[in-house]
Order: sequence, then structure tokens, then C-alpha cells
Amino acid sequence: MKWLGTKFNVIAVVDTTEADLAPYPGGSATVPQGKTRNVYLWVLSNTSSASNTLTLRIYRGATLEKSIPIAFGAYDTIDTVSDKESPILVVPSGRTLKAVASAASITVLMTGEDK
Repeated sequence: MKWLGTKFNVIAVVDTTEADLAPYPGGSATVPQGKTRNVYLWVLSNTSSASNTLTLRIYRGATLEKSIPIAFGAYDTIDTVSDKESPILVVPSGRTLKAVASAASITVLMTGEDK
């Protein structure tokens, strides 16, 4: 896979308090102007012995534009890989990606590029 933009990784443990999903290390959860944040791989892991839901949220400023709930069973892990033409998730320019879990912690690993 040839990277055309700026490659990034997101590493986060998300709990019941909404958290920014920012590139590691030291990146911004807000996508730079004139670029899109394209996610090509994610590993999402519920660390709880109970069912849980991870909700990805895309904000434009303080306005919620999109909410994506992902349901998990106890100790479930969801791993998805896409090709460059079909990203799993695309966050538009100037938007902020955040997440919250409905119960216990969910580990979030993502990789992709801003292009």
C-alpha cells in the first residue's frame, strides 16, 4: 500500500467519558483543512465481560454531524482492513473524531492517512 498523504495511528482506551481520537503521538483529533482523514484498518476490542457499544462521533465545531454505534459482545474484538479505494471511515476536513463507550473500556487502534 503506497501512502499518498500523511500516515497516522490512533491508539486510545475509550470509556464512558467522550474522548478525542487523535493521531499518536501528539496529533489533533480535528482533521486539517483541505484534507480528509481516511481510516484503512481498525482493531476495536471490548475489555468487558458484558456487552458494550462504542459510538464514533464526528463533530463540526460543537455540532454533532454523524454518530456510528458499534455493538460488542463480552470480550469481542472487531478487526477490519480495507483497501485504499474503500476506507472504513472517512472524516471530512475540519471535523473532529471522538468516541464514547456505553459501559466499560474499549481499546481502539486505527491506522490510515490524511490526504
